[in-house]
Amino acid sequence: WTASLPTTKFERFELRYTSGTITDPHTIQAALGRGDVTRVLVLSNREQGESAHHDADALLAVLELRQLLGKESGVQVTVEIADPENVDLVRRGAQEEFIVGEEHSFEVASIRGRPVWWSLTKYAPTPLEVVRNPWIQWVVVLPRELDAPAFDDIREVGVKALGVLGLETGMCHMEWFRRKDGRLLISEVAARPPGAQITTMISRAHDVDSIGDWCRLMSFGEFKPFPARKYAVGSAFLRGQGQGRVKAVHGLDTIYKELGHLICDAKLPQVGQEKSKSYEGEGFIICRHPETQVVDAAMSRIIST
Repeated sequence: WTASLPTTKFERFELRYTSGTITDPHTIQAALGRGDVTRVLVLSNREQGESAHHDADALLAVLELRQLLGKESGVQVTVEIADPENVDLVRRGAQEEFIVGEEHSFEVASIRGRPVWWSLTKYAPTPLEVVRNPWIQWVVVLPRELDAPAFDDIREVGVKALGVLGLETGMCHMEWFRRKDGRLLISEVAARPPGAQITTMISRAHDVDSIGDWCRLMSFGEFKPFPARKYAVGSAFLRGQGQGRVKAVHGLDTIYKELGHLICDAKLPQVGQEKSKSYEGEGFIICRHPETQVVDAAMSRIIST
């Protein structure tokens, strides 16, 4: 918890590159497991054919060792690489608590520190799960019911977090989790409009130009209140299976026949298109309807067809 806010726990670590003697990693793990060391040397051996640059390997070693320990408090891991070319080179970073639960976003527009508009979305599933499973088609849903009691806590906590961070005039994109026990945790905040087609979804939900409104907010400090939300909106991201280039796109005729009256935006994968490096895939279909459950059903139909 930070500033009385429910945030994910994190800790800083340091990777220190110096020359030295190679130490067996199993010996390191055993010593850490006994709790009789607070400083660890993880040394690589260039003579065994390993690369001279070990940033990624060293970081992985730190994370694996901490996982072995269950992230015990008070254990500081320093990784030293046996590479004379990197003597006394220090890399510092932080690692964050791994959270399991439903992931959402929370968007706010503020003028001189005062929130003047807010919105939220639900991710299905979490982006990390999508990244880990290449077959998953990702979905983001923006519900129509903003005043639902289920969102009371994130409205209060989210606005408080922005005050602590000092957001004055601008728009933010916050990501947060709802754990299985109902508690929420804020994981990150960016002082910018959201990605993942969420700005388009906001525009379609209110029949406004959300990008234009953000530009006026940043240029003139003005924000005209949006009309009442008319629609729930969902984005289904079309993610091809396998590697290389798009060979074919299946099911579009069925989707347009069944859901064409709901579709408001689409970017369809093209044959010959290179596979995207993003978990958002090679295209998307956006649907809207006054009832959130209708949008949820449309998203399920698209990603399963």
